[in-house]
Amino acid sequence: FWGDTLLNDFDDVDKYMVDARGLFTNIDELYGIDAGDAFLSPAQKEAIRQFWGEPLRSRTAPEESRLDKRAEFRRVWNILFSLYESFRGDLKARGLAYEGMIYREVAEGLKEKGSPVFGRLDRFRGYRRIVFVGLNALNECEKVLLDTLTKDCETDFYWDFYGPMVTDPANKSSKFLPENVRKYPSRHQIDAALAEKQEYRSIAVPSGVGQTRLACSLLEELVALQGSVAEETAVILPDENLLMPMLGAIPESIQDINVTMGFPLSASNVATFLRMLDRLHRNCRLRAGKAQFYHKDVIALLTHPFIRKGLSPAEEGGNTTLAEDIVAGIRENNIIYSPEEDFASDTLLATVFRKVEVTEELPEYLHCVIAALQERLDKLDREFIYHLDKCVTSLTNYGLKVEKATFFKLLGRLAEVIKVQFSGEPLKGLQIMGPLETRALDFKNIIILSTNEGTFPKRSLSNSFIPYTLRNGFGLPTYEFQDAISAYHFYRSICRAEKVTLVYDSRTEGVNIGEESRYIKQLKYHYRVPVIEETASYVMGEGAAALAAHAVEKDEKVMALLEEKFLNGNGHFSASSLNNYLSCPLKFYYSNVLRISEADEVSEGLDASMFGKVFHKSMENLYEPYSGKEITEQIIKGFTQEHIGRIVDGAFATECKIREVTGRNLIVRNLIINYILKVLDVDSKRVPFHYVAGEQKQSFGLDLGEGRRVNLFGVIDRIDHIDGLTYIIDYKTGRVDKKASFKEVAEMFDSSRPERPEIAFQLYLYLLLALNGEVSERCCNYITSVYALRDIYSGQPAEVLGQPELLAEFKSRLIGLISEILNPAVPFSPCEEGSRVCEYCDFRKLCNRWTDSRS
Repeated sequence: FWGDTLLNDFDDVDKYMVDARGLFTNIDELYGIDAGDAFLSPAQKEAIRQFWGEPLRSRTAPEESRLDKRAEFRRVWNILFSLYESFRGDLKARGLAYEGMIYREVAEGLKEKGSPVFGRLDRFRGYRRIVFVGLNALNECEKVLLDTLTKDCETDFYWDFYGPMVTDPANKSSKFLPENVRKYPSRHQIDAALAEKQEYRSIAVPSGVGQTRLACSLLEELVALQGSVAEETAVILPDENLLMPMLGAIPESIQDINVTMGFPLSASNVATFLRMLDRLHRNCRLRAGKAQFYHKDVIALLTHPFIRKGLSPAEEGGNTTLAEDIVAGIRENNIIYSPEEDFASDTLLATVFRKVEVTEELPEYLHCVIAALQERLDKLDREFIYHLDKCVTSLTNYGLKVEKATFFKLLGRLAEVIKVQFSGEPLKGLQIMGPLETRALDFKNIIILSTNEGTFPKRSLSNSFIPYTLRNGFGLPTYEFQDAISAYHFYRSICRAEKVTLVYDSRTEGVNIGEESRYIKQLKYHYRVPVIEETASYVMGEGAAALAAHAVEKDEKVMALLEEKFLNGNGHFSASSLNNYLSCPLKFYYSNVLRISEADEVSEGLDASMFGKVFHKSMENLYEPYSGKEITEQIIKGFTQEHIGRIVDGAFATECKIREVTGRNLIVRNLIINYILKVLDVDSKRVPFHYVAGEQKQSFGLDLGEGRRVNLFGVIDRIDHIDGLTYIIDYKTGRVDKKASFKEVAEMFDSSRPERPEIAFQLYLYLLLALNGEVSERCCNYITSVYALRDIYSGQPAEVLGQPELLAEFKSRLIGLISEILNPAVPFSPCEEGSRVCEYCDFRKLCNRWTDSRS
């Protein structure tokens, strides 16, 4: 992602014709600013001073600590200019360029009358006049072009800059146009009449797709009132993902539709299909040279629209497709892995479900799958799948030698930037467009969906190496630029409309707070416009109620319990409770909200849980005398088997109330002693190390926003210090396997994964606890380690170095997860039917999922 960030920064530097050397000033060259460098304006010099602070008094001042974030930033910053220069040089040598580089080359060429670029203006001089319409935010390269054309050719400019809202200096919509109007005036005064009477409506809908259904009703109302309204009406979609639902919601009374916006390939069925293929081959296993596919991946693909549309009935005159029959067979016969020969009866299925052993075979495999789908899909889906085929060809041409998972990930990245463009008759039919496409167009009726804060206008995320202070000082675009552009598109589009309807999603779940856009608030409170406010609601049918029969709705009583248990300093969230919720929200409700637990019973033997408690207590007691001290090889050698035995006996007494270890517990006792000896053997290879503490309790308060704060709590099994690094160690007496490893942070929160890395989730929560919730470069001084006792004889414990970007993403997703738990709109639902979670769940009777695991 650093590559994307650098490209964006370099693109901005070139489009705004910034002196790159002056911008990427080396801190050691900061003193040269005072000498009066001609290439920097006073404002730019001041911006640099503000960013770096007061210059150091001496260039020989001692280097700052490696933990100093500013020193780290300087180290990266000092190479940016040379990187910028060398990158542009490499591109130019290959005959390549990015957009901003081309812009700058043209703009600089226009300043030199003898340059080839300047000579190309001859083609424009042949026109009697060149007229520019609908411009708004101009970068410096564009201004150079306009200045040159204005000087050498007869030009004219027309700016849609009328009305009290658009021209209001207090409105961000007027940020760019006053200067544009002054610098590039119009030759003729045009009629800029505004709507004499305007009606504004704001409608809240507790649904995303439900907004499109409401838009359908609004269009039917307009047809009833005005008759034919197609050419006078525009539906504006700031959220491109609503295009398909909107197309499906158009009423039959409107026959002609013109779509002028692109639809992202990443939001189409192509993206989900690609992800399913990735999981299919990631979880595929080989048996006797034949591929076997995991049942969840098989069912997901067989129920995907591409496969469902492409399969005919399994039998002539039958009501089910071959895919439905295969899914039914998997479920009835409890087939975990399906061999590839099960799909041989259909050409499409045989093409999809076949072995792909190496990455080099993937392009040919994907081309075959796409070709098989092209024969069976409808026209629209064929268009989407065609663009996927182009992405596969493009990626293949790079000749990258990567793993299959990486190939799929890169393919997904390529698909993210593809937009499928629709064509239509712009002068006929209902207009469906994005905010950008409304430029220079006026409609009698405007319906804008997704007028939520964060969607329209979009959240401004600064993904840049160049800090705000320097961006502002050097005239580079900041978040205010994007805000101003969005504001102009909004206020310009509504200034001549008679009926303006603003629809927003009122749901509050996860990171979505259901807040209406600032534009609605500005209309009501700043411009004192009488906005009719409404709320759309839906009546749930019997079928929907039946589906939620086992879910626990968060009524006032449940919300009061949640507040009592978790908010305002009460109670806490732990790794086990959050893992409970991810495994099964209903289990979390019973266990962590109602605090229901099984009655204590006398146990003569140790179950898995008690085994773990005895081992943990034994390790704590063994090292407790050395808390805060250095552990040496001599100390470890001094732990005799007899001494360890006494420690284990004490743990039996305190944890299990077993005073005398006899019978089967003797075997367990000896097993625990052997595990401890092996742990000590591993520790002997790490000496000397500083033993900080065992069973260390850690907690901190996590801000969720909107004044809400919850406590996070955890007990870290052990903390060590070695060579300036802090080790967070967790003992695991059970199965670990894939639970401790992950490729993406999202996997920890993906409850649909058959092997969700819940141990990795726990360790990252412990890391956050150890850092007291702070996400910084200090994270790199921490290492998480799992002592998996079942595997400890076969190798060293796995160690993972803390990474700030991963921890930041984990913290963000954690806030979203806890917000979901506390969200009254999200019920506590049971996990997927047949989940392995139910097999050992203490509450399976309560949720009507009591089944004999042997059946």
